[in-house]
Amino acid sequence: MPEPGLAELMNGPLRATPSVREAVLATDATFITVPTPPQPDGALSSRHVVAACVAVGAALRDKPGFHVVAVTSTLMPGGGATLERTVADASGRRAGDGFVLCYVPEFVALGTAIRDYLRPDVVLIGSSAPASGHAVEGLLRRVCENEPRVVRTTFATAELAKLALNAFLATKITFANVLAQACAGLSGADVDAVTTVLGADRRVGPAYLTGAMPFGGPCLPRDTAALAAVARGTGASPALADATLSINAIMLDQLVERVVDALPAGGTVGICGLAFKPGTDALEDSPPATLARRLAAAGIRVVAFDPIVSDGAAVGVELASSLADCIARADVVVLATPDERWRAARLGGRPVVDCWRIRGTEVEELAA
Repeated sequence: MPEPGLAELMNGPLRATPSVREAVLATDATFITVPTPPQPDGALSSRHVVAACVAVGAALRDKPGFHVVAVTSTLMPGGGATLERTVADASGRRAGDGFVLCYVPEFVALGTAIRDYLRPDVVLIGSSAPASGHAVEGLLRRVCENEPRVVRTTFATAELAKLALNAFLATKITFANVLAQACAGLSGADVDAVTTVLGADRRVGPAYLTGAMPFGGPCLPRDTAALAAVARGTGASPALADATLSINAIMLDQLVERVVDALPAGGTVGICGLAFKPGTDALEDSPPATLARRLAAAGIRVVAFDPIVSDGAAVGVELASSLADCIARADVVVLATPDERWRAARLGGRPVVDCWRIRGTEVEELAA
């Protein structure tokens, strides 16, 4: 996966091992970063984290001294306390006496993950006792290149806060997309002007407030569904999270319809951008990739170009060799990501569905 700065870090003083035991015995702290995949009800499965904690705990039986276990994988509320007991049972030690386990969720974005990790807005540490987070805080302050706000709190608070942040971002994106829909039906209304006004208010801020594509990627859809599951499990209303996901799905349905309406019979759709955003090759829950699959499943020929994605088979469409090749083979061009490369592309008068208004309007006949 492309990530600025990763190659330099990999060439540094890092040593890899397939042995959890070897890693634990040779270090003072273990960070667990494994997947927590969604289940049918939206809740996240911690089975991989549990397995990692069992392995770490077993290794601690043979290690003298104190050890820090930091879980960065996204957890459901209640997960941290369960994992702490798991390590205690596997190690034969008591939490706080021989080891501490903290929940330290990451607030990073693919494509800028290293920068975000080194210069975070906030460091969140959840634990069962206030003193447990002290060692982790000291370690992370040494790593961070800035002076982030550090919040040390309970497991449950940290677990909910992580889900809430991503669900809030998803809701903010969806709010902007609803405004874009409204502006499309109002003569003279400009969604970018509307969101500029909203973003200028310090209570709102401009980030994640562009009416464009539905949200996607590996985190926002997953964590919004997880928050809805938390709400259902606690007696809170899941309506807001559910509506965010529902509206997001409707937005994608409407995008498919727009593209089909602009396509001549038997025509080919060229999609520029397949990953869920520029700067990454991540296709998980990617709206552009889902658009491509939906069109192809409807019997429409699709050709796509993404400067980073190299596996068209993962999407089920043909990849063009270049942006120019993608456009040349298309009867309708979809600019699916906010990539500046699209701005100067020569479209030869083809209809374009400009999802991010890179070239000014959403659907427009553009001259070469």
